[in-house]
Amino acid sequence: MKIWKYFVLCCCICFAFPVLADDIASECEGPYKGKKIAPEQLKEILKQHKELLEEKNYITKEYTKDNRYANLCGANLKGADLKGANLERVYFEGANLDEANLEGAYLSSAELKKADLYEANLKGANLQLANLKGAFLIKANLEGAYLAGANLEGAKLPLAELKKANLNSANLKTANLKKSNFEGANFKRANLEEANLEEAILINTNLLGANLTNTNLSYANLTKANLKNAILKNSYFLGVNLDKADFFPKSNSYPDPISFSTTKNLLHSNYYNPEYGAPVIQKLLADYKKLGIRHMERLLTYMMKKEQRKADMTKEWGWDKIGAIANLVLFEFPSKYGYKPQFALTILIFSIFIFSFFYWVGLKLGMQVKVAWEPILLTTKRKNLTTTIKLPYFYYTIQLKNPKQSWWYSELKLIRLALHISLNSAFKIGWKGLDFGTWMKKLQKREYHLETPNAWIKSICTVQSLLGIYLVALWFATQFGRPFDY
Repeated sequence: MKIWKYFVLCCCICFAFPVLADDIASECEGPYKGKKIAPEQLKEILKQHKELLEEKNYITKEYTKDNRYANLCGANLKGADLKGANLERVYFEGANLDEANLEGAYLSSAELKKADLYEANLKGANLQLANLKGAFLIKANLEGAYLAGANLEGAKLPLAELKKANLNSANLKTANLKKSNFEGANFKRANLEEANLEEAILINTNLLGANLTNTNLSYANLTKANLKNAILKNSYFLGVNLDKADFFPKSNSYPDPISFSTTKNLLHSNYYNPEYGAPVIQKLLADYKKLGIRHMERLLTYMMKKEQRKADMTKEWGWDKIGAIANLVLFEFPSKYGYKPQFALTILIFSIFIFSFFYWVGLKLGMQVKVAWEPILLTTKRKNLTTTIKLPYFYYTIQLKNPKQSWWYSELKLIRLALHISLNSAFKIGWKGLDFGTWMKKLQKREYHLETPNAWIKSICTVQSLLGIYLVALWFATQFGRPFDY
């Protein structure tokens, strides 16, 4: 082997040795490792540990050599009853605490690294500043537990119960929290970087200032959650429920836009501040424009426009408030600023039925409907010249009531005629080649002409025609364009 190969090998050993040494040092060598401790013996161990704590204000490495120090590293404490016990600074690294009862126990600054706490009961326990790095807390009950400043890096907590738990400033980096219940929990300034919160229940949780960088929140329920100043850089929001959540994350920290497009109830979240707007929403809107995700572009545009309109409505009477009312009536209600362009056509269809009622009343009051007969063609010949003359339409009045017909048949005839008149009035106005009224006339066998002594019927016809052309124009503009581009 050449000299340079020996040199590379020596360097690798030198760099790897400190890491290996740390791993070796982390292996506990407690007196009870792998042993099952009897309840009386455990009671005596904890009694001596308490005496040591009372004697010394804090425990250091020097005092851990004291025989009274509770070194339960690797001990088998499965099913142990430690309810309300004082376990401050007790050394539980690698210990088996499966199904143990630790309800209300005081575990402040305790060492629980890689401890096995499967289905353990830690309800109301005090775990402040405890080290639970890599601990197994699968299906553990931590309801109401106090975990402020605790280290849960890489801990396994799937299906765990942490309802109303206090995790203020706790470190949960890379922790597995899948399907866990955190309803009402406090994650203020907690570190959840790269944590797995898939399908987790985070209803009414406080995530103020929490670090959720690269966190997986797929299908999590964040209803009424507080995300003010939370860091959401590249966080994964696939199918997340944000109903009534305070979505005010820290600026310049944006979630993954692709997964965020699948969120639920974003429209019902609190996302706009009148003072500084919604910078995160604006940034996401710009991203969706570049990515071509049209439905999210429409949604975020509507969200921003709606909140701006609400802000203008709160102002005193002036042009801003008048403009806000106009936006509400003309744009927000019929199309939601382009978010629901088809709604304009829905209004148009319903308006045809609504206006038909007024025409039905008009027919009842004596409005006449005349139908044009086929035009008469007269042909004359003079020598070698043939001339054809087209006479004007001949109109005849439709008989609305016929004594020979039953009353229900006459009423049905009136309703059908009223609908026909309403349909023609709705599409009466057009522009250039896009004239629906002309197209509909060509589809009819006869040309209809209305005569009424009531001026209000004519006014209703005019209003319906204007409404029809406006709704068609609004649908066309919002369906194929961006008239409300933000």
